[in-house]
Amino acid sequence: MRGGTKSRRVRASAEWVERPAPELSIVDAELWERVQARRTATGATFLRRMNGRLIGRPSGADVESPYLLSGIAECGECGGSLVAMMRSHGRQRMPFYGCLRYHKRGLHPCRNGLQIRQSVLDAALLDVLSAALEPDVIAESIDVAVAELRAGKGHGRAKSGYA
Repeated sequence: MRGGTKSRRVRASAEWVERPAPELSIVDAELWERVQARRTATGATFLRRMNGRLIGRPSGADVESPYLLSGIAECGECGGSLVAMMRSHGRQRMPFYGCLRYHKRGLHPCRNGLQIRQSVLDAALLDVLSAALEPDVIAESIDVAVAELRAGKGHGRAKSGYA
């Protein structure tokens, strides 16, 4: 207060007086740190311009998902995306895969109303992949890739029949 009137002035951070008051905090420190880490990780995923301004959201391929096939698999009937949806199964809710076009638009764009439990389809896919990826095939592919990297040909496809 100067001369009976209130006025504001900018103070350098060296002039600030800080007093810790943890009892006044709204969010505990551990939660604050987790949120800040998530914000940093999410911010790194989004596309930005040179000035840092946000361009848009990341694609489904850019973010981690608990659903193995969402954004990758297609409906066999219409070619639409196969996505995970939650559905009640008894008293609990479970994820199922189904055609997004059928789910959102009904019978006209797609007649495939089939839904399959996520755990069943994911397990079937992983079984097929693990059977196809025999240890000797993987070892040979790795040997070819290492040989190409050592020879300075790190780009392009491996020349074995397995890559």
